Parts: sequence; structure tokens; C-alpha cells
Amino acid sequence: MKIDYYEEFVILADTGSFSRAAEQLPFSQAALTQHVQQMEESYGAKLFDRSTRRVELSEYGKLVLPHAQRIVKLRQDALSAVRAQLMHEHYDISIGYFPAAGRYDAPDKVQIFQSQHPELNLKCRELLPEVLTEALRQGEFDFAILEERDEEHDDGYDRLRLNRDKLAAVLPVSHPLASYGAALLAQLAKEQFYLLPEHTFVNRLATEACKEAGFTPTVTYTSFSLKKILDMIAKSSGVSLLMTSPAEKLKQEGVVVVDLIPGVTSSVNLLFRSEALSEHGRQFLDFMSTQREL
Repeated sequence: MKIDYYEEFVILADTGSFSRAAEQLPFSQAALTQHVQQMEESYGAKLFDRSTRRVELSEYGKLVLPHAQRIVKLRQDALSAVRAQLMHEHYDISIGYFPAAGRYDAPDKVQIFQSQHPELNLKCRELLPEVLTEALRQGEFDFAILEERDEEHDDGYDRLRLNRDKLAAVLPVSHPLASYGAALLAQLAKEQFYLLPEHTFVNRLATEACKEAGFTPTVTYTSFSLKKILDMIAKSSGVSLLMTSPAEKLKQEGVVVVDLIPGVTSSVNLLFRSEALSEHGRQFLDFMSTQREL
């Protein structure tokens, strides 16, 4: 019996459907069915109950599941270890960062470290947050720089906070709240919003904050460009919710940045696993510890 079958078994147990499980696998539903049958023949027992519309684990399948999960994890850990070793044969330190990291000068700080240690070979990549998170989990990076909610995390990574920021209302100077030092988010419930695109961290943070304030924002324009959003605000009556630091840096005539009540904060964090760091990795960590802007 192939070890791949255990991963297929876990996916099927999780989805409860041959069709949905097959969508996550590089072969057909018929092939998955055949593999499950081979597992059942090997164990001499039915692992799934197919008597209902949802495929459920049998009493024997429930016994196998925790062992299958461990097998899958051990295999993934072994692959990650080999990939990490192969990577380190070419790079001394590997660093990934989210696309907006430049707004917090993170790549510039990495470049300063590189200039101070020209003997080290650094691998630096900009990736979408979800891709970067998976690459870090797979051991492809020693460090990841990510923007996250300012809260406790329980995912097994160590964190060094590099920056802390807060969500702000970005308004045209003609707006009734523009002259105030702070505004209740609920006061913007009827506005037209210009936001960063869906699935970006700031968009999620903004829309979640609006829902907590009791409304769903009316989003009439989205762009990855903060400058375009600010241009739109300066020329019209729309508003935005952006992080304070980059909004202040790019602020132009005709636009004001106002604090929100209640405050919604975020952190730019350096993620890593302390026990896995090389001597060079610890050098980089020590350097970044001196570069924090809190």
C-alpha cells in the first residue's frame, strides 16, 4: 500500500465526500475509490461507511485516522527538512515578505543588513500572504515578514514585532468629520468606500471593523494603489479605511487622516522558528531586533 493513500484517506475523512476529496487530488474520483478499496483490503476492514449521502468513518476508520494524520505530518516534516537543507546549500538566509512590506521599510532594513554582511547570500522574495505562510510552513524560508492582527497567535511560530499600526479613516477635507481628531466608525456607515482589494489584509481588517460597528461598507472602488485611492478621495466625497502609517506618508492636499474609535490595530511581524535558526539566522534576528519601530 502506497504512503500517498494515507493522505488521501485523511482528505476524504475531512471532506466526507469522494467528489470533494478528488477535487483536492491530482486524479479522478474513480481512482480515489480504488485506492480506498486497496486500503480496506490491506486492513481487512471497511474504513468508511457509505450507507449515507455523506461518507463517514467507520469504527475501524476512526482507529486508523489519528495514525494516518501522524504519518502525513511526518512525511510533510521530512519533505520540509529536505527542502530547507537544499535551500541552505544555496542561501545563508531566506526571507519572504508580504507585498506591502515596503510601506514599513522592511525591504530597506533587509538591504542594510545585507550591506553590513556582504559575505552572506540572502534569498529575498515578495509573495502574497497566503502563499508566503505556506512557504514558511514548508521550510522554504527562515523568516517571513507579515502584517497581522495585533493579538496573540497560537501557530507555533516565534514573532518579533517590527511595527505597530492602526486603522484610520481617510477623508476629503470637505467631510464634516475632517476637522475632528477622531471619529466613530459607525459615523461613516452611509459613506461610499474606496478600499484596497478583497482578500488583502487591510480590506479584511476594514470590513470586519465595519461589521463590528454594525454595518456593511458600500465599496464603490478598489485598487492596490494607495495613491489612486487618495487621488479619488481628494477629488470626490468617498472615504477610505487604511493603515495610518502609509496613509500619512502618502497623504496629499485635500485629504485628512483621522483616528478611529474604537481603535483597530495591527502589527508587522517577523515570523520564524527559533530552534531552527542557523548562526546566520540569529545574526539577522539580532539585527532586526534593533530596527523595530514601535
